[in-house]
Amino acid sequence: MKILISFVLLYHCLNSNGQSKPFVPVEYEYPAAILKTPKTYIYSKAGDSSLSFRDVIMTKKPGQIIINSKEYDQESISDSSVEINDKDVEHYLFMNGKMIKGVSTEDSVHNNGSRLGEKVQSEFFKIDPSYVWSATFRSRFLKDTSITWDRRQINCLVIETNITQVITDTNDSTFKKQGDGKVIYYFGKEVGLIRCITIINGTASARDLKQIKELKE
Repeated sequence: MKILISFVLLYHCLNSNGQSKPFVPVEYEYPAAILKTPKTYIYSKAGDSSLSFRDVIMTKKPGQIIINSKEYDQESISDSSVEINDKDVEHYLFMNGKMIKGVSTEDSVHNNGSRLGEKVQSEFFKIDPSYVWSATFRSRFLKDTSITWDRRQINCLVIETNITQVITDTNDSTFKKQGDGKVIYYFGKEVGLIRCITIINGTASARDLKQIKELKE
């Protein structure tokens, strides 16, 4: 068996400190003007013509912002989740035709004196009868910048997420595979995620927002 498709990196994107507001402000991550109707964000991978998609449905209730999302490419679904007020309440991976539910063990924002604090998320997935994949995500504000998108200059928040991933075998206590990576997210004000750069073993790959369309039911 290939070790979890060469250590799959989740995107993104749990609370011990009573988090009361989203880590990334909603006008950058889930802008209401765009998400007043369900949308599909279409991304292209730098260097080739492959596309990936993220469906986002936002529902507002008193005191709650609920986000249903699904990520997929032209061949298969990879990920789906439900968030309430920036906290995962359901998260699934899709591997080899199976839907695998994640178990959250932490989702917190810590005041470390920086602009947004540090968001820490940990979860694990039992990917087959013996292998368990676990990951910890540590996110922080990196910088302000702007990106030209759709012929406009868009103000962006840049978030850096460091990821530690471990695969263990419940039938073999000596088995342990660990991999580290980093993801740089560019969240555009009143747009959403515009760019995502994944760095593994010093090699970077980028996805850029190509188009936002109405979600087809």
